[in-house]
Amino acid sequence: MTASNAFKSIEQAQTGKTVYVTTDLATLKSQWEEAELGAIDEATLKGYLGCPGKIIEVEDDDDTVKLEWVTKDCQWIPICACLSDLEESKRRHAPAQDSLFKGFEPFQKIAQAEEFAGKTVYVTDDLALLKELWAECELGACDDGTLSTYLGCPGKVLEIEDDDDTVKLEWVTKDCQWIPFCACLPDLEESKRRHAPAQDSLFKGFEPFQKIAQAEEFAGKTVYVTDDLALLKELWEECELGALDDGTLGTYLGCPGKVLEIEDDDDTVKLEWITKDTQWIPFCACLPDLEESKRRHAPGQDALFKQGETVTKEAGEIKDDHELIESECKVVEV
Repeated sequence: MTASNAFKSIEQAQTGKTVYVTTDLATLKSQWEEAELGAIDEATLKGYLGCPGKIIEVEDDDDTVKLEWVTKDCQWIPICACLSDLEESKRRHAPAQDSLFKGFEPFQKIAQAEEFAGKTVYVTDDLALLKELWAECELGACDDGTLSTYLGCPGKVLEIEDDDDTVKLEWVTKDCQWIPFCACLPDLEESKRRHAPAQDSLFKGFEPFQKIAQAEEFAGKTVYVTDDLALLKELWEECELGALDDGTLGTYLGCPGKVLEIEDDDDTVKLEWITKDTQWIPFCACLPDLEESKRRHAPGQDALFKQGETVTKEAGEIKDDHELIESECKVVEV
């Protein structure tokens, strides 16, 4: 067929119509990248060439259509990589099942998450992909060792966050973690599956929070300020909490505080120390728990509380420490 059979824009797409994926690999690759459908190897892309698919959804935002193959499996494809018709000699029955239908390819867009709400997906076993998407989704600093513990783990999709393309996964241990959705797969080879993330790095709560959305479940509860001064300084500046010297910031490290207020605009929480004083702290500089050896009682009183006063255990009670000096003047009785 001629090039006139190629779609030119998403406005031409009609649900319920059968179209064909182009047989030109270069065109498919180019359109795939423009639509930002995620990393994918040429072998998998070649599996789509020439295949017929019925349009069941249209996505105007990235000019893609969700095609249903004859196998009833689906795939998002750029509309400008589709044809309205194709010579019979170039048609194929369906994409190669080894690369598509066993579910061994990561998801390509957050729109796919809805159909997996409440269902189990698997985190990719590809550390490089997880690292790349973790950074893109701005999930916060996380070392390779911790990220590696998520690889291959199954998790139930509890929440979907369209703003940063992440999903909240519940592991078999009932603990949860926000993960980039496009770093997940609908299925994974059994040999690559793992039971759950390593508890030493995840479930003891020794990793900082990753997004302000997590704060709601900790409202009224105690969290700990990180013991990492560099992280606290970096997030303090990002949250524009004002100039503060390292000495004062250092007094907050490792301190427990109850979450009194949440500020979505700058990703901070108002923490109440055990002294009943309060401080706004970047939420992603806090943790749900902290090793006992790293915990502190409360921020240093020299930096937080008025000089000449000592905060006692009773909330808000202040004891005056000023020394009384006897006057040399005679006392006149009236």
